[in-house]
Amino acid sequence: MAPQITRKGETLLEGKAGLVKIPIEQMKVGHAGLYADADDEETPASVNTNEDDNDDVIEDIPLLERTGGNTVINSEKGVKAFVKELSKDKSNHLPNTETGVWVYYLTQGIRRDYKRTWEEAPKSIAERIPVTQKSREKAKRIMTKAQKNELLKQMEMKYYEDKIATGEITLEDAFASIKEAFNKKKEIEDAGYFLSPNKTDSVQLFDWKGIINKAHKDELAWRLYSSNKLSIIIPNIIDNYYNDEHKPQKLINEMLKCRMLLATCYKDDRTGQLGRNKVKMEIEGVNTDIKNDKMMWKLVTAVSPSLAQQIGKTHTIIGYHLVQRRTSGDMKPRYLAIDTIKKSTQLHEVFIPDSDGSIHTIRK
Repeated sequence: MAPQITRKGETLLEGKAGLVKIPIEQMKVGHAGLYADADDEETPASVNTNEDDNDDVIEDIPLLERTGGNTVINSEKGVKAFVKELSKDKSNHLPNTETGVWVYYLTQGIRRDYKRTWEEAPKSIAERIPVTQKSREKAKRIMTKAQKNELLKQMEMKYYEDKIATGEITLEDAFASIKEAFNKKKEIEDAGYFLSPNKTDSVQLFDWKGIINKAHKDELAWRLYSSNKLSIIIPNIIDNYYNDEHKPQKLINEMLKCRMLLATCYKDDRTGQLGRNKVKMEIEGVNTDIKNDKMMWKLVTAVSPSLAQQIGKTHTIIGYHLVQRRTSGDMKPRYLAIDTIKKSTQLHEVFIPDSDGSIHTIRK
């Protein structure tokens, strides 16, 4: 007589031993048949898609191109509503987009059932490193020029119009993407960066054109610099350099290239460039620890007395800027630019003194 197994796995045939007790109530059905559930119900499942839960998982699924993989998912409204809810919940571990949630769980399923995963994390579920003030202080390159331009495009509806027309995405998806792009831009700007709408500009530490325009109440004031092949590296150096307690090393390096201001950078040097001199550079009778406009003017009077005599009573100083000449053979040095308004004509004039006593003047 063959042994019989009850639903509880008990052997009924007398005289037969060594049969394995099968705990049917603890078994689950999977793609390969019955299997034991090894996970304790009280133990949360791993949620890190980058964590190798099994050493046999092979990272061999290519992403091919970063764009172009459009999939429209038609589901019940309740499914979409729940996925959207998960993506908006900031307290969970999931990506903050609906696409990210879908791809996250797809990735988990592929790992579990096929022991395979992507060669690199898809963009929608890649670990997101926030842009912070610390990033700016360390002058980290947070994105390329192309990535900046792409982000700004994603803030406009026309970027999505063709995909909406072909049914690749819905209008709701487009609005969600626009909001995400706006939030990303705000995060970057809150960290102290500036995303210029000019396609040829990289991510910048200052909106120098906007600063110049605002100071002169003229939307085209910045052109006085660009038309004379000048680029402002640090606008308003008193506020944006001397009084900045967390200035990036990049700005310190830029200031060290200006001979007129070298003495004022001694305390900031962390590169050893001034350390080789072993003697602190000083200007007789001038406190080089600049804090305000009055101290800056005293420095200008000491290093360029002829300029001080020339504009002292005839011009109103609008700001002191660190500039670069965008001409061949003169790209490495940096110069002090004194931005002014001539009192008699109310015209915009900029004076750039050099350590050899020369003064370069540009006028509107």
